[in-house]
Amino acid sequence: AAAWGAGAPRVEMVYTAQGSPWTESRCTVENVTQGAGGQVAVYMKQPCFSLIQNKACGQSTHAPAHIEHTTAADLAPGEWLLNGTTAVYSPLPTDSLAGFVATTPVLEALLTGT
Repeated sequence: AAAWGAGAPRVEMVYTAQGSPWTESRCTVENVTQGAGGQVAVYMKQPCFSLIQNKACGQSTHAPAHIEHTTAADLAPGEWLLNGTTAVYSPLPTDSLAGFVATTPVLEALLTGT
């Protein structure tokens, strides 16, 4: 988390509510600080984080299910991230990157209508 630095506002915490797995709330990080003892404090943007903790019908949640949009250093083997227009992939130990080609789709429009 401390390595996120200036990129912290792009980092998202993804929360899957208990009792309602069909919901997936997301909040971005406001900033990250590191104390003298090496402890890292992650501050979430408000009111998003407060709203997630106080959702109706027992859908509140307090701990993220996972984190997205971190740095390449945070990737586990087999994971990837999109950093702006650059895709970063952390290869599996069994991957051979010789001649590796990545193909990404481009979406012109998600929805159109009248």
